[in-house]
Amino acid sequence: MSVLIQLQVVPSGAPLDEHLSQAISGLSTDVSRGGMSAWVDHEIPNRTDCIVRFFNSRGRLKPQLAWGVIRRIDRRQDGFVLGVEFDTPLEFLRLAESGRPLAQGGKIRALVVDDEPSIRNLLQRFLSRRGFDVEVAANGEEALERISDDPPDILVIDLYMPKVNGHEVLKQIQENDIDVGVICTISGYASDDDARECLRLGAADHLAKPLNLKQLDWTIRLRLDAKS
Repeated sequence: MSVLIQLQVVPSGAPLDEHLSQAISGLSTDVSRGGMSAWVDHEIPNRTDCIVRFFNSRGRLKPQLAWGVIRRIDRRQDGFVLGVEFDTPLEFLRLAESGRPLAQGGKIRALVVDDEPSIRNLLQRFLSRRGFDVEVAANGEEALERISDDPPDILVIDLYMPKVNGHEVLKQIQENDIDVGVICTISGYASDDDARECLRLGAADHLAKPLNLKQLDWTIRLRLDAKS
């Protein structure tokens, strides 16, 4: 999952409300019930107590708090990647672990776009088992035709494809104000720059191949739950 986060660095034993000014905005790159990794532009000492505040950019999800400790920090050219271990599991992640089909009552449509047949087939089977009505497209050009005719509720799209790539599809969706519910981008060449650009263009998550299907499921559940 990739969502917007705030890291609030709080010294051990200090009151939270005295340290709100130390908030650092970042981009989470992976989240589990036990911890997370996040990109930030400011270094934080290892083993620092912290509070993680999760929220989405459109304000459709009530902020969630998690208490943790920074266990790892890796320097990157344009910032730092932190590894945070949560003190207690994130209970709201049960949304992704219930195993129940999501599409109940009304039909929820998903469009999978990838030039690799094996990935298309994998995602079509996976999302179909989750209860969605799934269509597939082999490139961005075909995807734009389908999206223009009837925007899907969920779009899972590869970034690097022939003809029209995923970046261009997201730009067209944004520029034409097309209402696509949940957008997840995928790539075999994932980078921090790709993740930030995709979120800027409206994606809910950016996943690297080989895909973490549980992470994809979590993102879809969270966003659909926020829209309900």
